[in-house]
Amino acid sequence: MPTADSGYSLRQAEKLVGVSRRFIQALVEADILRPSPAPPDDWRFSLRDMVVLRTAKALRDARIPHRKVVQALRNVQASLGEDEHLASIRLRASGRAIEASDQGLRRDALSGQLLLPLEDLSSAATMATSASPASSASSDSSDSFEASDASDSVDASDDSRSPDPAAASFLKEAPAVAGTDSSIAWRRFQQALHLEASDAAAAEAAYRQAIALDPCLDVAYVNLGALLCESHRCKEAVTLYDRALAHCGDTPLIHFNRATALEDTGRLHQAVQAYERALVLDPGLADAHYNLSVLMERLGQTQASLRHLSAYRRLHPPEDS
Repeated sequence: MPTADSGYSLRQAEKLVGVSRRFIQALVEADILRPSPAPPDDWRFSLRDMVVLRTAKALRDARIPHRKVVQALRNVQASLGEDEHLASIRLRASGRAIEASDQGLRRDALSGQLLLPLEDLSSAATMATSASPASSASSDSSDSFEASDASDSVDASDDSRSPDPAAASFLKEAPAVAGTDSSIAWRRFQQALHLEASDAAAAEAAYRQAIALDPCLDVAYVNLGALLCESHRCKEAVTLYDRALAHCGDTPLIHFNRATALEDTGRLHQAVQAYERALVLDPGLADAHYNLSVLMERLGQTQASLRHLSAYRRLHPPEDS
């Protein structure tokens, strides 16, 4: 389990942001993410790393090719001063381009060319993310995430690797009527996010309170399930996800995360069924195709593995077509 000074593990990064291990490793290899020096299973990511990772995920979900995402992040990173961090720069998709903005200046993140200012930057359409399992797990009511959403809460001069209470800025506050069970449930959910890095037991209790107040709060089920699996309680997580399906309905978010928990308990064929159900409900879940590709390879079903890997690559091509 994470402690206050250990940062976010690779597994937590996968679950909270909703990307594959391969995607994270590619960003580490490109020196965009800088976890603590260690073997991959022992990597620890700072809050700022997590902000950058979520921004990369949002750009990918906006159908920006992987090569362009990496190049844009590296270009912006190289332009920063010693006391600046990539997490403080606002990055968003603009058609097939990537726009970076900081201190009122806008530029093309790939070419570095300055762009004409907008009359009202706040009214510009924000980058739409796909309804991927992990993006839903981190944001119930927002369809986008930009690095600067969290930058106001992160001291750019702080080089600490430990998570910060600003982790709640991973989410945008869900609109709710003050005092209702739903609004209280959402606050409990945000409190749980704060606590995950420092007090897992308190985080678990807060997630359970959120679910009790709002039995249809699917993101609370997802994050609690990930927390349970992190502490080697994946059987409990599967039971929890079964409850979520009963309360929240037939949603791809729950099926996907149930599949990962089933994998961890060794119930591989049931995991296949859960991933497949998630894809029936949302054929655009690229990470479900990726996980199925790996799982089918383990099961000796090479053709099925290649089919899902091909589908994953179609959804997120590594190069421009």
